[in-house]
Amino acid sequence: KATRTGIVFRQGMGRLEVEKPSFEAHQSASKPLAQHLAAEQSPAVTGKWTGDEEYDAILGRIFDFLEEQCDEEGDWRVTTHAKGVNVQSRHVAAPVKLVRGQGFIRASPAEVLEMIRNASKRPQWDSMCDYGSIVKTFGPNSDLIYLSYQGKLGVCARDLSLVRAWKEYDDGTVMLVAHSVEDKDVPKVAGKVRAELRDCGYVIRPCGEGSMLCYIIQLDMKGYVPLFFTNLIQTQHPLIISIMRRLLEDADGGEVEGEHQSEMPLHELESHVARGFK
Repeated sequence: KATRTGIVFRQGMGRLEVEKPSFEAHQSASKPLAQHLAAEQSPAVTGKWTGDEEYDAILGRIFDFLEEQCDEEGDWRVTTHAKGVNVQSRHVAAPVKLVRGQGFIRASPAEVLEMIRNASKRPQWDSMCDYGSIVKTFGPNSDLIYLSYQGKLGVCARDLSLVRAWKEYDDGTVMLVAHSVEDKDVPKVAGKVRAELRDCGYVIRPCGEGSMLCYIIQLDMKGYVPLFFTNLIQTQHPLIISIMRRLLEDADGGEVEGEHQSEMPLHELESHVARGFK
């Protein structure tokens, strides 16, 4: 199916494949982030990320929400600490838990952000994701993406249609937020349940010789999935931070010894969290 953006969708092998007419959609996204944010009319200043009022309102709300949730102690309950990642959860208005994962990565915030932004390579570090693509770009700091997730343990395959935006702060922190949207450029796929990603984002702060990554997610899998199973999957998902760490730290020729060389002990990780990752 051809869309007004010139992108062609092909449905095959139980997923939505995207074929772009040119490389132009990626050119603006590849420019240095700071170069765009320096402009007075930057989306980070105006709040006009996509040109769509509904999308912009969603993105603005999540930016504010993440700034609060990454540092807030509140009623977060420690779920697990494994592979150098501290995972916590809390109940919010919805029955689906809000989950927070935090871990250290020996890479710059810009490098971590670039890995997250590259939707086509997400299957490399998100083991449940089998396909990802940027459907269209709204501007240098926002896009619309499609992600496909394989079915496991008798659960049907899922997919997501997400609007995303990212920005950089004066202290070197970068943040990317994402939320489910219904968009005609991302039609539903037969055989897949369209899941709903609610408040989700990544806050990446400079920390010593690397970055401290805070990942917050609230995902409603939809369909006929028991609530306890949805919450179980969610509380395990932030452990993808350990895979991101391995890939980024091994990228320079395998200097890191062992799969989780930069794992931060729990007491030290909690210390950084208490100080706002500083």
